[in-house]
Amino acid sequence: MVVGITKYEDIRQKRLEENKRRMEELKLPSLSNDLRKSAMKPSP
Repeated sequence: MVVGITKYEDIRQKRLEENKRRMEELKLPSLSNDLRKSAMKPSP
C-alpha cells in the first residue's frame, strides 16, 4: 500500500532543505571539517 506524503512530512522536508542551504551559505560544512581535522591532530 502506497501512502502519500503528509502535510507534516512535506513541511519538514522543505525545512530540512532550507536549513541545509543556510548552512552551506555560512560555509558551516567546511568549517566543521576544518575543526574536526584540527581536533584529530595530537598535541605535542
